[in-house]
Amino acid sequence: MYGGNGVTFSPGFIGANSSEIVTLTYQVGGSVAGGTVLTLSGSVAMPNDANMSDNNASRSITVNTINVTNPNVALAITGTATTANPGDTVAYTIILTNPTSVLAQNVVATIPTVPGLNFVSASNTSAVNGVNGVTVSQLFMAANSSETVTLTYQVGGSVAGGTVLTLSGSVAMPNDANMSDNNASRMITVNGGGQQGNLPPSLVLSVNANSVAAPGSILPLFITIRNIGDVLAQGVTLTITFDSRVLFLTADRSDVALNPGNSLQVDFAPGFLGADHGANPDILSREVDFRVDANATGSHTFHFVITSSNAPTITFDKVVTF
Repeated sequence: MYGGNGVTFSPGFIGANSSEIVTLTYQVGGSVAGGTVLTLSGSVAMPNDANMSDNNASRSITVNTINVTNPNVALAITGTATTANPGDTVAYTIILTNPTSVLAQNVVATIPTVPGLNFVSASNTSAVNGVNGVTVSQLFMAANSSETVTLTYQVGGSVAGGTVLTLSGSVAMPNDANMSDNNASRMITVNGGGQQGNLPPSLVLSVNANSVAAPGSILPLFITIRNIGDVLAQGVTLTITFDSRVLFLTADRSDVALNPGNSLQVDFAPGFLGADHGANPDILSREVDFRVDANATGSHTFHFVITSSNAPTITFDKVVTF
């Protein structure tokens, strides 16, 4: 019988030349330090015992030392270009590495916006571009593994020659064993350079969305428009056309309107997009969600057209396979 002070075993009677056996099971506490010696001891008593020298016994065990390793995630940023001209596109490779034997979870890398570098695209949907920069998220990273994403940027047309543009980033996760390798950066120097105020408005569109969507699933499109020229872009309008295999559900702004014939129109209010110089260039962004028809097959093309009263029209197609 177990009580607050331990276990009591009371067989009552033990026959001549006989024995009674009971097995007790214990669990070693999870917080017991390695090297600790745990001793289970006991004693027996009865009236008129002829020999009390054998009434006590004990058994000891030593707790093993187990080295529990927290995961570690490291960030590196690489690229082939060390110089670029205004208007050039440059690619950076973002590498996340877990060099430990433990699964890493909830890994998030942040790449802040750099004035003079305009985000164009990412190689996979783990990277999402927002107002303050790009976020790369990995819910799980297996032991001794790495994850890679390529980010493409365009050098602003008004960036002066000799300017050094530094793309930097940091990575974080719970219980990181080593935070000394959580930051990285990559620099390029701009050749020549445009003169601020000379270049007409020029719009750049980027669309982040999954390239494969299951029938019946929800498909979000993340749309970003930037002006890489030196002059304010005016009267900016975005049109998205699609077919009946996808159904428009919702948008994050009220200026997204559904037109007859399976198209959406966004008349950006006030319809202006600032020039790309200064610490905080303007960005127009929208999230538009669709539902894929339950019987959809093949592939579908979302067609994007951006018009402006004083900038060239640009088009872009995003293909999604069902």
